Amino acid sequence: MPTPRTTFLSAFAAALAERLPGAWTSEYHRHPTYEDQLPIIERLWDAGHVDYIVSQGTDHGAVLNGPDGQQFYLADRPRHRHQFVVAALEPEGFKTHQISPVREPNGIAVPSDPVRAAAAVTRRLLPRYQAALDAVRCNVLVQPEPSYRRPAPEVAQTLTLVWCPDGVVGAPYDAVPEQARMTLFGCRFQYQPNEFAFVLPASYSAKERALLVQLAAQRLMAEGIGVNFRRAAPLPPPASRRGIGSREQDDGGHGVEVPLPAVEHRLGFKELPLSVSDIDQRMLLHDMADKFNAVSDQLPLPDQIRLYPALSEILDDEVRHLARLLAFLAGESAFRHRAATRYPAQVTATVRRTTLALASAAEPAGLALAALGAAVRHLGQLADLAHRAPGPARTRAIAIEQQRLVDRLGDSRIHLARAAKQLRTAADTCTPPAATVPSAAAAASPSRSR
Repeated sequence: MPTPRTTFLSAFAAALAERLPGAWTSEYHRHPTYEDQLPIIERLWDAGHVDYIVSQGTDHGAVLNGPDGQQFYLADRPRHRHQFVVAALEPEGFKTHQISPVREPNGIAVPSDPVRAAAAVTRRLLPRYQAALDAVRCNVLVQPEPSYRRPAPEVAQTLTLVWCPDGVVGAPYDAVPEQARMTLFGCRFQYQPNEFAFVLPASYSAKERALLVQLAAQRLMAEGIGVNFRRAAPLPPPASRRGIGSREQDDGGHGVEVPLPAVEHRLGFKELPLSVSDIDQRMLLHDMADKFNAVSDQLPLPDQIRLYPALSEILDDEVRHLARLLAFLAGESAFRHRAATRYPAQVTATVRRTTLALASAAEPAGLALAALGAAVRHLGQLADLAHRAPGPARTRAIAIEQQRLVDRLGDSRIHLARAAKQLRTAADTCTPPAATVPSAAAAASPSRSR
């Protein structure tokens, strides 16, 4: 049985349709369930409060049909008994890509007086609705069919980048096409011999890693190399893994020491890849030299040194970076020493030269780090002097500490330049220095002239 509100909305819709310009008619709809009004919700051309009201569910409404397929939807406005909301419906017969770019002609609230409501719709809603319809018809002429995305071209080579749980992004050395290696180096990827892989270290922030990975993917695709991304495979459970150099039980129940290569072979480990190409060894040295130069470039020049917090932050960052570089040199030297002992057949002249260059660079790197430590101390002295009472002694002390700070930063730059030069010299050396080893027989039996 129709309620007074139902009868009033139906009569109001008919009275409103009679007062709109052109031939308009009204069609009342009742929605016993929420699903009954889904067709209206999907066609509602509104992104404001009318869309919210209708999406919450209304038990009835009216559709106003006008000339040239124009349609409005009329519904009650909650908590406002003397008001209704009117919004446009999307035109029928058009495709989604022709309607979606057009801005919605958002609906309005109108009073329950049909005369005033018709004036508000004619003045405010109808012009926006007609302009939106004209834009849709223009889209039909400009783009009758949607612009489908073209499929990716076929590629002869692909590179799969693996995202590890610790944040490192990389790929095994064997899986990286030779054409892609220089591109990865240019995007801050590093070759890690102990992992036999190209990796983007986790020392970069998440934002920096995302930008570098995106840059690498764009450059590789421009070179015709496809790029895939995958997560690293989970590690085997701890119970299934043996410790390196662990002991096993023989038939008599006694512990037997298992040789390291046998354990690695049983666990499926690869032999440590020292015999990589010469260009990869040289690129490792150049990459380390670039990192030392980057630390040096971040240090302020003498005329840029001022007592402000930013200088402390710069020293903090560069001390951390340089400490990581020094730790890498020490760890890489230790790894190469162990690998050369276990796999002497893989030690080539290039590997020896690279190993010696990395170990030699550790000395100037350590001196540069020590100089930065002294610079931190002098900067702390300057910060303390700034809070002392003014006077000639304070002025002299500030001048002395300022000069010492400048000297220590200069010493650090000198040591960093020395480390970078040593690495580049070793990388650009084509042949290693020959070492002459006298034979045992010659050493034991020296010749005598008769």
